[in-house]
Amino acid sequence: MRAGDAMQLIRTAIDAETSKPVTAGVQRMVAAVRERFGPAVAGIIFYGSCLRAGTTEGVLDFYAIVDSYEAAFGSGLLALGNRLVPPNVFHLKAMHGDGDLRAKVAVLSLDDLDRLTRPDSRQTSVWARFCQPTGIVYARDEAVRGELVERLSQAVVTAIGSVAPLLPADLSPAELWTQLFAHTFGAEFRTERSDRPAVIYRFDSERYDRLARPALAAAGIAVAEAGGKLRLTIAAPEREAARRGWRAKVRRGKSLTLLRLVKAVYTFDGGVDYLIWKAERHSGRKVDVSAFARAHPILCAPVVFWRAWRQGVFR
Repeated sequence: MRAGDAMQLIRTAIDAETSKPVTAGVQRMVAAVRERFGPAVAGIIFYGSCLRAGTTEGVLDFYAIVDSYEAAFGSGLLALGNRLVPPNVFHLKAMHGDGDLRAKVAVLSLDDLDRLTRPDSRQTSVWARFCQPTGIVYARDEAVRGELVERLSQAVVTAIGSVAPLLPADLSPAELWTQLFAHTFGAEFRTERSDRPAVIYRFDSERYDRLARPALAAAGIAVAEAGGKLRLTIAAPEREAARRGWRAKVRRGKSLTLLRLVKAVYTFDGGVDYLIWKAERHSGRKVDVSAFARAHPILCAPVVFWRAWRQGVFR
């Protein structure tokens, strides 16, 4: 399969995937995101566990893709922080029916979305999330929608191209994707249990299996298939270069995770309680935080994180 043909297959699949209808509750939160960030919003991407489960229970996950950080925030510290350590993350609530909906909204510019999904990106977090199922729940126009589909398609190829050289030469599609997720989780401080990569794969295994071969071809990796296994042809020097590059990504990714957690405490209303809830939910471990730490989140965030890490909450 030629790389160009493979990329077109991926674009077609992502275009169809991101066009699926969403519930009225999700639509209500999309309206709240647009109200919060105004005309700077070019598009909104829905992703994460609520998308996979088809529910509005818990916290909905969105990326608000904006024209620029100045257009979204003005020229102050929020714009500077989003540019230096993207993304900024915010907590939104909206009334729907008889109750509240909650959402976590990450803000990313069109330029950063392009930069952080390319194969030469030094960060894993954006393409690691966007190689999973997503929905484009708002696009200003068809040109923006086309750009979002292109970037989401590129995220799939970047994920496969970045991690495949770290993996065995013979493996099944399931092993390819679960090991990919395990590597990307390991490149950040994460609270998920060790079985989380397999859980994510099983949510939509047919989708992942269907994308595996085209993504490998689009990434320039020769692949043959036999007995349900993929055989990857990757030269030893390429594998060694990939391993060196990945070690650098892990160091950078863990540092950026810490910075984003501290920044989220500042931008995220109720951020300490949200981070504790998320950590306990995914890790199954209790995190104790004092009233003083809740009252002084920025001052106490490093201590809270250190204690949680010592308890095995973060990996």
